[in-house]
Amino acid sequence: TLPFFHVGTENFGVEFSEDNIRTSCIVSYWCNIPLMASSAARSPIEEGKNIMQFFSPGYIKKTIEGDLPSKKDFLILYNKELINDEEKSMLENSTKLFDNGKYELWALSYKNAFQNNSVEIISKYNSQKDSLLKDRDFSVTQMPDTLAYSGFDSLKSEFVYKGSGALQVKKSDFTVLFQSDGGLKENEDYTVSFWYYNKGELRNQVLCAVEECDKDGSNCRWDIIWDPRRSMVIDGDWSLLEKKFRIKDNTEKIRIFVQGDVKSNQLIYIDEFLLRPSGVDVYKLFPANQDTTLFRNNRWIN
Repeated sequence: TLPFFHVGTENFGVEFSEDNIRTSCIVSYWCNIPLMASSAARSPIEEGKNIMQFFSPGYIKKTIEGDLPSKKDFLILYNKELINDEEKSMLENSTKLFDNGKYELWALSYKNAFQNNSVEIISKYNSQKDSLLKDRDFSVTQMPDTLAYSGFDSLKSEFVYKGSGALQVKKSDFTVLFQSDGGLKENEDYTVSFWYYNKGELRNQVLCAVEECDKDGSNCRWDIIWDPRRSMVIDGDWSLLEKKFRIKDNTEKIRIFVQGDVKSNQLIYIDEFLLRPSGVDVYKLFPANQDTTLFRNNRWIN
């Protein structure tokens, strides 16, 4: 079902409209096809994680493939509401079967659902790398007004996504990942992304937000918020948290932060922070002297 919904684990999933849930149940019943989407109390956490990972890019190994009983096509029910980038990518790899003006049916082949597309992405990079510009250690499609990156490699952490270190903090802490006293443009979209350790009950129950304050530090707002539970880009025990946003005024003071239950003693782990203009693609090869892994907008392609 697109937009997708999976309700019940409280750790992985996304909610959507009652109409979306009702329609998908009707189609599932009359077509005698089981739903991958679900709305049920106390669903298994690992099952929710594997189902959400189904939408991850093709260069990420999808655990759910080992749980599927057949290699038949997937039937997609799309109700024409807003969908995210991962859902759009799934439609682009599918074939339209039916459209009544309100709903569409698409066929997604098993092969397209699980095909590794890393070679295609790296080939595209190789074809354009000579035309890219240099910004410090990165190659970019155009020079950005703001480009902030931290791999946290100098920090010690029990769990690390890439490199030699990660940010390890208490969930209850008000943890600032980026701050600026101005410089971001009010007429430009920016994308913030970082990898978040997702293993452990309640670990994903944190708030991520962009705090906007007037230039004197007053009248602060948390209008731009998101959380780890909704991420559909999942690489093992790490989820990519990504959010596109636009500020209201270029004189604003900005803070990007995470915080969970103030009474919690649980630790959280964050790695590979990137802030970029949404229209700028950012590349880097890791390690720098070998074509081992391509970093593209905080997606890591082997």
